[in-house]
Amino acid sequence: PSLFWICRKGLDVRFGSAFAVREDGLLATCFHVMKDGFSAWAQDSDGGPAGLSFVRGRRDWDAAILKAKTGKASPLPLCTELQDEGSPVWMVRHPLQSPDRVVRGEIVRYHSFQADPVLLIMRLASEDGDSGSPILNARGEVIGMLAGTGLGPGCSFGILASCLSHLIEGGHGEGNENQDSPWLRLPGR
Repeated sequence: PSLFWICRKGLDVRFGSAFAVREDGLLATCFHVMKDGFSAWAQDSDGGPAGLSFVRGRRDWDAAILKAKTGKASPLPLCTELQDEGSPVWMVRHPLQSPDRVVRGEIVRYHSFQADPVLLIMRLASEDGDSGSPILNARGEVIGMLAGTGLGPGCSFGILASCLSHLIEGGHGEGNENQDSPWLRLPGR
């Protein structure tokens, strides 16, 4: 499986999505999906449960890497190159969430907090529980991960694949692990 739901242990309540980034069960999701402590399990796209463990994360990027205690996963390819503004994007939802599994949108702009872009701003309709869903380019590569909404009607934002790639490779980067998530500091928020 490539797509997972993140659920609270003891509850069948979905808090977000995750997707496979390596065959050994490494998953990417949003840090805020685990906001009240980490006691969760994953449900793969075939409906099967998988235990989870936290590997690493950056609260200030709102990104986390988890390990699913499951068999092999089917990783989605990452693309760390910035796409042109106006380029089409597709968000892929977990198949058990909605009949509208794929939502089309477009890149509006990028937002930086220091020197490098961190956020992808998109014209894309998303719903509660979509956090952690992969954002794909026209080649089917992951260019980001949905992190939230609230930038205006039909606007969403995501964490760039370059940030995820850094965490997957074991980097923690420079940043305060206790900082608020980046969207809390967006202009006009």
